[in-house]
Amino acid sequence: MHSSHAYLTHTPDTDQLTQVNELLDEYGQSGHIHQVKQSFTLHLFSEPEVLAKPITRSSDANAIFHALWPGTLDLHESMYVLLLSTANKVISYGCVTVGHLNGTVLNKAAIARLCVLCNAASFVVAHNHPSQSLQPSKADKLATEHLQQIGTLLDIKLLDHLIITSQSGYYSFADEGLL
Repeated sequence: MHSSHAYLTHTPDTDQLTQVNELLDEYGQSGHIHQVKQSFTLHLFSEPEVLAKPITRSSDANAIFHALWPGTLDLHESMYVLLLSTANKVISYGCVTVGHLNGTVLNKAAIARLCVLCNAASFVVAHNHPSQSLQPSKADKLATEHLQQIGTLLDIKLLDHLIITSQSGYYSFADEGLL
């Protein structure tokens, strides 16, 4: 599948940066956004087949994640986020963490920042397991709980957290009743 990307340049205003910094303070994250150079660049996924329909089930999100993942599913763990409109259509996406062969660290601040700056109504996250195992670890379950808390705080709903592999299967926390 051939994908094309468009770019949107958006310069966040002072109020948006203040809100993000307050959120970071509340979660005890180190570091702040002190300055944004000229602009904030978002990658917008503009594949017509992908954007034609809203995400209504986990298989829709799985297909999108497989379409945008850069071919590293078997190399190292990473986490991506899809930012959705009120119609559950992808408005933006991003890689929020890159780890190693069997783990990655949840970057809560990056996800919160993207949600706020993109004015997302909801979001879906996915991370991969190079081992091909679809079983969530205790850390995966805890990460999902943290993401739900962030969504609740921001009033931006976490719709699902997927574990994906290079094989055709995936694990959906929503489908399993864990969201």
